[in-house]
Amino acid sequence: MELVTLSSKELCRLDVRQAALDRKIDQREAAHLLGLSVRQVKRLCGAIVSSKELAERPAKPRSMPQTARTPAENHPGKPLA
Repeated sequence: MELVTLSSKELCRLDVRQAALDRKIDQREAAHLLGLSVRQVKRLCGAIVSSKELAERPAKPRSMPQTARTPAENHPGKPLA
C-alpha cells in the first residue's frame, strides 16, 4: 500500500467532505467551509458516491465474442440477391 501525505488544509477539507457524505453537516454548510458553491459540493459528493459504488460492484464476466455469420444467417427469411 502506498503512503499518502496530506497537508493540514487538505486533511480538513477531507474531513468536511466526509461529514457531508455522512450527513453530519448539510451541503450548504460544507460549501461554506470549503469555499465552494453548493452545486460544486453536490457534484463532489455525487462523484465520490458513484466511485464507491463502482468499486464495490462485482465485475461482470466477459462474454465470448460472436463468431462471424454469413449474410444468410444474419437475415434468416431474406433471400440472397
